[in-house]
Amino acid sequence: MEEKSLRAVLAAIPTMLLVICMVAAFALQGWDTQATLFAESPEETLERIIPFDLKGGAGKGLFEVTGYELSEDGSRFTLGALLHSPLNVSMKVEKLSAGVLVGNSTGTLTVPNVIEIPPRGSKNVTLEGSLPEEEAEVPLPFVLSNTTMRLNVSGIVLELSDDV
Repeated sequence: MEEKSLRAVLAAIPTMLLVICMVAAFALQGWDTQATLFAESPEETLERIIPFDLKGGAGKGLFEVTGYELSEDGSRFTLGALLHSPLNVSMKVEKLSAGVLVGNSTGTLTVPNVIEIPPRGSKNVTLEGSLPEEEAEVPLPFVLSNTTMRLNVSGIVLELSDDV
């Protein structure tokens, strides 16, 4: 009799796991059938959870320009920026680059090393790059374009871009 009981219990385990997973899915969506069965796109979920705005927008965005400097010979451009973290965990900026529109061509600015931003904190960074040889002057106000960023948040890698 014990063997039959053990077989019955072992046979019921997969069914119990399936029911528990379904109940958990409905509970996470507030028992809303439509939200559970027809999930939103991953992009909408990411925007809802992490309100990143590479341009800065009306409020405090992720990326804020603080200053700039042009080398004496006009070949190097340095841009100071302040990176803000809206998250409760620290994050690493593994890659950050932006284009500077200069005349008819674009110069590329990059951050040479990995930057760690504390939870809900900010960090000053410097982007450096060379300008196209035919353009020795950056018009003011300059325009940033094609901003790309790779973030590592607790092992989750996010690629953000603002292609113009």
